[in-house]
Amino acid sequence: MASTVLVVTALEDVTADRVVAALNEREVPVVRVDPADVGPVLMFGFRLDAGRPAWRGRLRTASLEVEPGEVAAVYYRRPAPYGSRFAHLPRQQRDFAAAEARHGLGGVLNALSGVRYVNHPAAVARAESKPAQLRRLARLGLRIPPTSFGLVFGCFDFALTGDGDEPEHWTAIECNPNGQWGWLPDADDITEAFAELLTVERKGRP
Repeated sequence: MASTVLVVTALEDVTADRVVAALNEREVPVVRVDPADVGPVLMFGFRLDAGRPAWRGRLRTASLEVEPGEVAAVYYRRPAPYGSRFAHLPRQQRDFAAAEARHGLGGVLNALSGVRYVNHPAAVARAESKPAQLRRLARLGLRIPPTSFGLVFGCFDFALTGDGDEPEHWTAIECNPNGQWGWLPDADDITEAFAELLTVERKGRP
């Protein structure tokens, strides 16, 4: 049964560190990758056959490797931009290499069959649109500040203008789907909630 959690984020993401530690305590297999490391530090080879429409192959880090069929959940946080890996190249070559890596590796990581995403990159991208957030919050009847410009799992920011007992005391500011929450007083509870959500087992392969 597939039970591995693939953590997709940058090395310096201390918030993801907490969830990885909680998963380790649960003895859940974890493989952490930053797609921007593609190259000697992160290698991959995938294939797809007409008679078996699921990605197969291997994803290798410096110390671990995983097959797509072993992944039960993906914790997608804050991977570094693909272009940073190729910053030493001339601009045209850098853009081409980054696009190929994004479409190749990123495309497979974003299209694993029967996998729980927390959250899927497409959902994160939609949730990060501040104008769309404010329009949605307003349609839900929440109070928002006058704003001009020239969801999914997320952290909501509110301005509190009273004791919080009345709706008008709360002004919705934004939702950050991948915000840093390790500094919050209830960070331990949030960590356990993420670990619980990511601890899944899939029977067989798709």
